[in-house]
Amino acid sequence: MIRSASGAVVTPNAAGDSDPGLDRLRPERTGLSMALIVAKAGHRMEGVRSSVGAAFGGTDVEETCELPIALRMAAERPAALVVLAMESLGADPEDGVAAMAAAAPDAAIVVVGDMKPIQEEAILFAGAQDVISESEWARSGVTSMASALRKAVLRQEAVSELRRDSLRDPLTGLFNRRGLAKASDALVGLADRSGASLLMLLWDVDGMKAINDMHGHSVGDHTLQRVASAIRKALRASDVVGRIGGDEFSAVAYGARLDDGECIHARVTGALDGPCEGAAPVISVSGGWAELDARAAQPLAEAMERADSMLYSRKRKDTSDCERRV
Repeated sequence: MIRSASGAVVTPNAAGDSDPGLDRLRPERTGLSMALIVAKAGHRMEGVRSSVGAAFGGTDVEETCELPIALRMAAERPAALVVLAMESLGADPEDGVAAMAAAAPDAAIVVVGDMKPIQEEAILFAGAQDVISESEWARSGVTSMASALRKAVLRQEAVSELRRDSLRDPLTGLFNRRGLAKASDALVGLADRSGASLLMLLWDVDGMKAINDMHGHSVGDHTLQRVASAIRKALRASDVVGRIGGDEFSAVAYGARLDDGECIHARVTGALDGPCEGAAPVISVSGGWAELDARAAQPLAEAMERADSMLYSRKRKDTSDCERRV
């Protein structure tokens, strides 16, 4: 079923439904249940709709004309494919593609539009699997374009598997330091263009060494997994979260300001305040945060330094208060 942002249902061309390659792309096989089309109102996307319908059979297809809305949709509901009309990407299309790649890292991104070769290279480098010109799409039939979309998804599946290994922390499933930097760079580019605010947050686990020494490293690993889960749940799906060191975690929250830091931190600590199983240790974390200036020379590094300073200032204060109570 293809559904526009207004809720209207568009019946796709059934061409390609008998293609044996379809079985690999159905939701029950891929675990991805949506394709997303992003195009400004009035754009000739009928051929795109038909090709997506032919490539994905009964998969839901959502449509919107606004990139920020598309980013939220893609982050909240996994998509196998995102088709972006060139004019929906604004003045810096590679930043829009990079932001979509960060919001939907497992989606195959295909950009439709006419552009110069150097711009096409930049868009592919930013994370698109394919670029198709308007004339090529108009010239080719539905079945041919459906085949191109299927191949883009299959290529993305292979890329995603390699990326998960290189950009993810195997213990927690969050981004590692490299993955966090890459995904955050995309958010910085989007914020620079849109004027949205960004908040850098840092946490470290209090007494992690003592937990490992007293309870063993398997309990220590479980502690890190609990902290990772608490942080992930405290943030939106479109925010970027990573484990950047042994017991250190970081996040970049899109649209958040300095005043939001305390609320986010409280959600994290609240999630860790629940009852512990058996002899599991009580877990606490210290946090710090700082607004991220997208136009700074080194936006991520500068914000992280200020957030780190706040974290250790709060940690020292908490330690001093504890000593006075004793």
